[in-house]
Amino acid sequence: KGSFTGAISDRKGRFQLAHTGTLFLDEIGDMSLDLQVKLLRVLQERQIDPVGSSNSISVDVRVVAATHKNIETLIEEGKFREDLYYRLNVLPIEIPNLASRKADIPELVRYFCLEHADSHNAPITLNKTSMEIFLSYHWPGNIRELSNLIARYSALIPGGTIDLNELPLSMIPNLMREFLSQKTDSHNLSDNNENLEQASEDHFENSLSDVERIIGLTQEKVLPTEGLNLKEHLMDIEKDLIDQALKRSQHNVSQTARLLGLQRTTLIEKINKHGLQS
Repeated sequence: KGSFTGAISDRKGRFQLAHTGTLFLDEIGDMSLDLQVKLLRVLQERQIDPVGSSNSISVDVRVVAATHKNIETLIEEGKFREDLYYRLNVLPIEIPNLASRKADIPELVRYFCLEHADSHNAPITLNKTSMEIFLSYHWPGNIRELSNLIARYSALIPGGTIDLNELPLSMIPNLMREFLSQKTDSHNLSDNNENLEQASEDHFENSLSDVERIIGLTQEKVLPTEGLNLKEHLMDIEKDLIDQALKRSQHNVSQTARLLGLQRTTLIEKINKHGLQS
């Protein structure tokens, strides 16, 4: 019979089941102090006392423990036994957090997409913007958080392509929403710059010639009595305006072209013609 009232058979514990093998203890940093004492005894004496038994049983078990916490800090705080730490810390293996190895994220995403795909649908995929956000995010929950998120999206949109911009905010981690907002603002800014540049080019194509526009800028000037060389005068005005625009844009050619309503290649030709520095 078993070890307590109503039990009809004995149930082997984890150490007995792992005899001559390996036992993995996850999140060892969350173990209570009482349980730490019992684990330390097993590691020291290599014996266990099954519930309801008066006899100890010898076990030969390799123990592998893991935690995401700083055990040395827990020791200083009195939350983890120092003697148990040194018993466990025979061969330490430190795995960097996900934020420190973002190059692994695309491959991990593919792995978890396959793992969480059901038998009736293809694995989900992420569009370019969503993958960029994944690469920017700092993943405080490490790989578990990544796996959980892929599992969520696999259930939400089985076999589909994930676009975080189209998902309800409740489906996106709170801290990731900030990166989503920044990415959206960045794309909007890029689109606005492209639209502005295109508008400038269209304006250039549909506007008056360079000479006519420069004449318009000098309408208030009075023609000298002795006359002037119009071509040279217009060249001087053009040179001066380009120089001012370059200084205002801190010699950024693209921004200067937008200020003057010129195509970038046209502006570069004029800068070279006038011997200006871009």
